[in-house]
Amino acid sequence: MKKNKILAVALAGLMLAFGMVEAQAQDMIKLRFGKLSPSLGMLRGTVAEQQGFFKKHGLDVEVTEFRGSPELNTAAVSGEIDIAHTGLSSVLVLRQRNLPVKAFYVETGAAFYHLLASPEIASLQDAVNKGASAAVSGIGSLDYVVTRYLFKRANLDPNKIKYVQAGNPGQRTAALEAGRVQLALSAVPETYEVMRRGKVKELAKMADYSKDFALEVLWAKEDYIAKNQEAMKRFLAAMDDASLWIRSSPEANAMIAKYLSLNSASPSEDAKASLGEATFPTVAEHKARLKELLAGCEPLAADALENGQLKADSPAALVQQIFDLRYVQ
Repeated sequence: MKKNKILAVALAGLMLAFGMVEAQAQDMIKLRFGKLSPSLGMLRGTVAEQQGFFKKHGLDVEVTEFRGSPELNTAAVSGEIDIAHTGLSSVLVLRQRNLPVKAFYVETGAAFYHLLASPEIASLQDAVNKGASAAVSGIGSLDYVVTRYLFKRANLDPNKIKYVQAGNPGQRTAALEAGRVQLALSAVPETYEVMRRGKVKELAKMADYSKDFALEVLWAKEDYIAKNQEAMKRFLAAMDDASLWIRSSPEANAMIAKYLSLNSASPSEDAKASLGEATFPTVAEHKARLKELLAGCEPLAADALENGQLKADSPAALVQQIFDLRYVQ
């Protein structure tokens, strides 16, 4: 019995060593990856970097974290980074400027946006009737579009709401709690802590309208997508490993709580609850659920068409225009 156990351990060690040698035998491909500051939607790229999954798949990845989408967009278009990770709105804005970029992967499917309101706002209809003010990071930003989308899906006019630029997510909810605005969009896990403080209430949530909302996408310049297929495949394989680690590792919740700087009484529990509202599809899952994941891009595509940013016969047709699907079909 003891000999068998020693043999099994030795065999496992040999297999691990062989795997490492095999990975080292690959020619390392350099890749520059740009993403935004810590949020649940940005999680998978951080896991892939910290857990060594990029190196495992033969990638030498330089990761750059940007404070906002405009800076990241500029870096991607100028060729300073190869693959970008942002909301779909970045791709729509750049396509409006006739720049040759396309999304190639729905990185995060999440309907974890919650529209919070001050106590005196009874409903979405009441917010419209009162001409309530909503905190947003900027006109045209993702939170601005989602806020408007929630009113439109309730058959209400989003133009009746006043939109006030109020900074990042924490600053927006702070403005709401202080009474400077009446509405603010919040994303988990921040939402949990804000609601526990008891100063505001939930008015609506994205999950009621779009369960597969495409929160984040991976995108790049069209020529990079076409000419660097081996790098792209390795990158997605590393992201697959990160997704599986998030789902199965006993260390995941604590790592996520630390990454998101959660300061609640139960940060690991908040991290766990957050994962229940987000999905990070593997390549196989992306292929199997392609229609649903692309449909999750349609709310933002519909807004772009409505505002005259881009032209297409329908939101679905616009999504087809701005996606390169070669890696997920």
